[in-house]
Amino acid sequence: MRVLRQYIKNLLPVVLMIFAIQAKVNAQPPPLPMWTTANTFTYALSCVYFCDAEQAPLRGVVGGTTSISYTLDGGATWTASTITGFAAGNISCFTFKDSLHGWASILDNSPNYGLLMTTDGGLTWNLDSSADPQINGIFYNKTNHRLFVASETDSAEYSTDNGLSWKKFAGIGYTGFAFIGDKFGVMPTHDGTAANPHYYLYTADGGQTWKSSFMWFPGWQPV
Repeated sequence: MRVLRQYIKNLLPVVLMIFAIQAKVNAQPPPLPMWTTANTFTYALSCVYFCDAEQAPLRGVVGGTTSISYTLDGGATWTASTITGFAAGNISCFTFKDSLHGWASILDNSPNYGLLMTTDGGLTWNLDSSADPQINGIFYNKTNHRLFVASETDSAEYSTDNGLSWKKFAGIGYTGFAFIGDKFGVMPTHDGTAANPHYYLYTADGGQTWKSSFMWFPGWQPV
């Protein structure tokens, strides 16, 4: 009997540990749902943007090689947009002022460069070559109404009149924008060497002023 009691005493911690492990396994959250193919496209995709609520987006656009498509049902179906004045190039980024008015940036300098503009939520687009060539990223700040572009080969600029005129605020090699709300944002670069590290600009006032900081690796959009 004494041997049996000692055996049970030695075995009890092991049994309790097994139950604890099983309880932890059972408490794990269920696996995330798998991705499924919603649609196929005849061109390579490089960017996507939805114009309305993040919780239940319906109106959105995708862009890639020379083409843009739009959806009005949350991505269940897609239709090719009509683009005027744009023969060839790669769409690099989208930004929208509201659900109807927006811009797409072109990462090329020949034969077309600059921006494409839409006034109907992405159904149709028109070329605007007033902006710099080879634009990596674009962002519209809805609070101060500034439209920002970052060029691969020219400069970073902003417009306060929806792209009619531009003002330079930084040099070349910037790759895009990421904002938390309308005030705090960053703009990284891929330029840099061991002697001259990569750097990025950041703003705390919606892009009215920018300050620089350093990092040891290149930054690309999205960041």
